[in-house]
Amino acid sequence: MARTNARTAAAFFESYRAAFAYGDMAAILDHFAFPCHITSEAREVTLTPIASREEGTHMVEHLLAMYREVGVSTARVLELATLEVSPRLHVALVHWALDDARGARVYAFEASYTLASFDDVLRITAIAHNEILRYRECLAQIGDQVTGCLAARSPLRQCPSSMCPKFLSTGARTCSGGLL
Repeated sequence: MARTNARTAAAFFESYRAAFAYGDMAAILDHFAFPCHITSEAREVTLTPIASREEGTHMVEHLLAMYREVGVSTARVLELATLEVSPRLHVALVHWALDDARGARVYAFEASYTLASFDDVLRITAIAHNEILRYRECLAQIGDQVTGCLAARSPLRQCPSSMCPKFLSTGARTCSGGLL
């Protein structure tokens, strides 16, 4: 992003961070364009297309549940670097810190975001991140306090194994119930 747009990127990620801090599903999803794509690395690289806002809702619900499981209550941007690819396409590299209610670090991770401007409003079109690796390290540090799969709490959806705490801690291909 051009220097004059660095403030725009910072404001975008502050808004995104605040939406997560408040658990405001609609506000979180307003930061995305659909379809979008998530690339992550757990024990292998996973590619996750998010075709619609409804699919995005399921993804964010699961992510918020993961945060609650390990005590994350807030996030901070430690570093933000941006690059303008074209006037309406940008790449942002963000180093995030996730903290508990006391302000102690739970874990940190890095993510790259492809941002596109639609009618002068930035939206996330793709994310690549190492959060699952960092989440697993966190789980290993706190021990097996996460019992079973979060899937048991919502029996109507398929479990996205790469986000399931049981998968994250054991490497199982599906959670115990197989449903989310």
